[in-house]
Amino acid sequence: MVDLFRLLKLEYKDYIILFKSGSFYCCLDEDAVVISKLFDYKINELRNHIRVGFPISLIDKNTEVLNKKKISYIIVENKQLAKIKKIKNNNYSKYVESVFNIVSLNARINKICDTLKSMNGKQDIDELLTKIEDILYG
Repeated sequence: MVDLFRLLKLEYKDYIILFKSGSFYCCLDEDAVVISKLFDYKINELRNHIRVGFPISLIDKNTEVLNKKKISYIIVENKQLAKIKKIKNNNYSKYVESVFNIVSLNARINKICDTLKSMNGKQDIDELLTKIEDILYG
């Protein structure tokens, strides 16, 4: 599935690619992040990739949302293209960009929190927290 995903992304870079796998549809990497944010699905790790899946019973509902959000998509079943939905004025890139901005911001916030936790008990932390509070609360 990963190899086919990468191959399809070369030609359909601005499409969500949904793979039917047993009784689920799943997507990978940047598509998984977009689908996760749109539908609040849990992201799972798959070797060096991330993956999101949902039951096949939700495909109509989910593709309806993709249509409304103006996001082009492809459905792959049995390693064959089952459906290609090209949407005029496709918003795929906007969703990928906004999601990665959120992910990047969350990663930065988590790194700051981890650093502050590691400083617990050190004198510098009070000074640093005071500076942060001054910026936040004026």
